[in-house]
Amino acid sequence: MQLKAIIQGLAAIWLVVFAVSFFSLRGESDDFASLLSRVVAFLTWQVVAFAVAAAGALGTRQAVARETPNVKLVGYAPLAISVFVIAAFIVIVAVRFLLVPLFESSGLL
Repeated sequence: MQLKAIIQGLAAIWLVVFAVSFFSLRGESDDFASLLSRVVAFLTWQVVAFAVAAAGALGTRQAVARETPNVKLVGYAPLAISVFVIAAFIVIVAVRFLLVPLFESSGLL
C-alpha cells in the first residue's frame, strides 16, 4: 500500500476523532461532576487525535524522504492543529485557575 493513501486515511481518522472530541463537550446537566466528566472525555479524545496525528506525521516524514508529492499538508496539519488545541486548553485552564484568583485576591477583578 502506498504511503500517501495511508497518510490520507490517518488524516480522515484524525478528523473524525477530533470532531468527536468537541461533540463530547455537549451535555444537558450543568453540575460540576457532569462538567468535569465532559472535560475529561474531551481531553481523552484530544489525546487520541494527537496520537493519530503523530502517526500521520511519522508517515509523512517517510513519504517526504521517498519524495512522494503533495503529502506534507495532509500529513503535518493534523499534528499542528492538535498541538495548538491542547496548548490552548492548557493556557485557558492556567489563566482560569491561576491568574484569575490572583487578580481577584488583589482586587483587580
